[in-house]
Amino acid sequence: MPTITPESKKAFVDALTQIMGTVSGPGPAPLSVATGFLITAHGAYESGWGTAKAAREGYNFWNLTAGTIWAGEVVLGNDTEYEAGKSPSRKIVQRFRKYKDPSSAVVDYLKFLSSMRYRDAKAKLMKGDPNFVVDLGAFKYGPDG
Repeated sequence: MPTITPESKKAFVDALTQIMGTVSGPGPAPLSVATGFLITAHGAYESGWGTAKAAREGYNFWNLTAGTIWAGEVVLGNDTEYEAGKSPSRKIVQRFRKYKDPSSAVVDYLKFLSSMRYRDAKAKLMKGDPNFVVDLGAFKYGPDG
């Protein structure tokens, strides 16, 4: 795993926020600055500042998995699966979505958040409300974290 430095964190933020300026939000308007920063922060958290395999090999900074509806390429990577109320966790090989470039990844991330499951989180994200991350965590980890 590459070493994460303050310089690499800055490079990650600079690169993703630059991309945010080229991607449209819902409709013809560009993403707001706050929304771009929240998407970048979520990507930094999920990908370990771009060091995760899915990020390095497939621009998948949010570790979106390739479920049954995903028709694109995938990156195989190690993951830990947790089931609510059960232990222990177990190690699995996960199929992560792979993108041709970072802009495609951002567009798909926004599309992913448009699903019924994440609709409320996306509404907060588009308003620049950082509590959208709490909503995402409630789905991923359950109400008790």
